[in-house]
Amino acid sequence: MKYPIFAGFLLFSFWLPGSLALASDTGLLSAPASSVPTEIPKIEIAAAPEASEPLFLIRLMEELYMEWPETVDQGKSLQAKLGDLRDRSYLHSENIKGRKLEEPLAPLYDKFLTMIRAYINSLDDAKFINKKATEGRGWDFAQGVGGIAAGAARVFFVGDMITGYSTVTGGASGAFRPGEARTAEKEKALSGILRQRDENLSNFIGSLQNAAFMLTDKYNWPKGAVGCLAPKEDREAFQKIVALYNPAKPREAQTALAQFAEEAKEQRPNDPLVIVWYFEFLPLLKERPPEEMLERAADARRATRLVPTPSIYDNYRAKLLYTAATLTTGAARKKMAANGENWSTCSAPATAAQAVGLWDACLKLFPRGDPTGEMEEARGWALAACGHYKEALAQTLAVQRKRGGNAAFTLNLAALQSLSGKQEDACASLKLLFSKYAYQDVLKIKKNPDFQSLREFHCEPYTALVRPHCALAINLGWKTGRTLTLGMGFGTDDVIVTNKSPFPLTHVHVSGHVVDAKQKERPLDLTVESIKPGASHKWEKVFSLPRGEFNTDAVKIECDQTEGDSEPASVEFIQS
Repeated sequence: MKYPIFAGFLLFSFWLPGSLALASDTGLLSAPASSVPTEIPKIEIAAAPEASEPLFLIRLMEELYMEWPETVDQGKSLQAKLGDLRDRSYLHSENIKGRKLEEPLAPLYDKFLTMIRAYINSLDDAKFINKKATEGRGWDFAQGVGGIAAGAARVFFVGDMITGYSTVTGGASGAFRPGEARTAEKEKALSGILRQRDENLSNFIGSLQNAAFMLTDKYNWPKGAVGCLAPKEDREAFQKIVALYNPAKPREAQTALAQFAEEAKEQRPNDPLVIVWYFEFLPLLKERPPEEMLERAADARRATRLVPTPSIYDNYRAKLLYTAATLTTGAARKKMAANGENWSTCSAPATAAQAVGLWDACLKLFPRGDPTGEMEEARGWALAACGHYKEALAQTLAVQRKRGGNAAFTLNLAALQSLSGKQEDACASLKLLFSKYAYQDVLKIKKNPDFQSLREFHCEPYTALVRPHCALAINLGWKTGRTLTLGMGFGTDDVIVTNKSPFPLTHVHVSGHVVDAKQKERPLDLTVESIKPGASHKWEKVFSLPRGEFNTDAVKIECDQTEGDSEPASVEFIQS
């Protein structure tokens, strides 16, 4: 089969995310932050005049052809893929006939559909024959029904496994029961059915090429406008990419294929399916600079307008819009991260607003909506970045059940609640963040300008959550049963600090002094690298205090988590 790697590269899922000029896209990144929400553009997705439905259908048929499954060793998976190809081919065939489109197109789709149905039927027959054999009715029936012409073979499926086959060679039948060790014959049978399939596909690609040539001449398309007519050097370059491909380490092949797609885009500028290939390269594109991500997003938006108008092609429009929305959102995220920005300080609100418009257009086209909530969550993030805090909060709450089971979502929700003036809700979300998800980076919250309203209005629940809290105990050595004489003056008293905060304390410093019963000050200068939530650290034999009451009011505890606070950690003294 030609270009076998596309069967893997182009079987992407449907949930993976008018256009502005490219110059305006790259300029969006430098826009200043504003307290006024940025207007969200309405993305036009109407087909452009140069969008050619016959060309699109020829290219679409090539894509369907290249999605034919390569392997037959997993029965259920194979039949599911063939069933999907059959259903899509049928829908396009009926669309072509119902709208009386170009003459070469309907026969081409009918031929492909007939080929798929015949292959599915052969697999169904094989499964039925194998079922009869395993029920103990013998192989006579299997030989009578399952034999193919001399030299051919039929494979039998049970579940996902090939378990047997029947062959007819020179008029003599031969078969074996499932589990019988006949590896060489199994391989021969398998190669027979694959050979027949590939012969059918080779014949079909000839029909596809003829139809493409006919329409190319009729519409004066440049040679190579259809992928199967690519020059020899392109096919050779592609085969090198095929040789590179390793599912465990796809980076080299992905990089090479992305370059191949870039060259194909230059050769076939009116071919939106070339841009669909970028669907597979999103992990690579997310590593690019923001400006390049926006260029690729602009490519995807332009390609959206090259998809023909009928709604039967909406899934391709949706894929392109998803790519554009994902890359635009990613560019805004990357720019904000590089500048240490948050939603309230975002310097690229126009880029984020563009992402919202793309997500809006994208969500309208996905036939099954957004079952995972991934696109709606990304839309909420972009809404916040362009200043629409209340709408972003509503969007985030709408997907909380689908997407809310992690610390990152809960932190974002708390920030949106703070920005929307929901201080009590924000504190409740922060409490959940610490208690359920064991969130540790309290400094990130204390420095985040999105929580400025909680700090400005001295929200007590917020202060109680983020201010470190410790318990201080002094273990008096003379109370351990030793005599007063032995216990006095030998440094037998221990100092114990317990972290009662819901987050770890790092670089803890205990300073100040303890005033004993004789009003003598006993200095403290103790440090420890960290104390986990609920854990304690003991400094042994720090000093010896005389009998009687002592005062710890002058003891203070500081750590990384008190940085920028007007006062040290709160300290609770525990009499030991």
